[in-house]
Amino acid sequence: MRLVHYSVLAFILLLGGILFLRFQYYPSYQFLIVVGTVLGYVLWGVSYHKSESRFLRRVILEYLLLGFVVILMFAAALNIRL
Repeated sequence: MRLVHYSVLAFILLLGGILFLRFQYYPSYQFLIVVGTVLGYVLWGVSYHKSESRFLRRVILEYLLLGFVVILMFAAALNIRL
């Protein structure tokens, strides 16, 4: 079952990376792609930890905080005003 979970995660991140490069001349689209990829990552984390019976608030908070930091970093790099 882990292989399926990690395959889904790889697909989410790979798709996000490909779309990010595809829209390299459109920073606002790139930002939306990053937000969507982060959302997919957080939902994947919730799903994975629920299936592994390790659904803890601090684990989910860690996924949310990491996602938030990634969004802030890309917003700064792409000169997006939040």
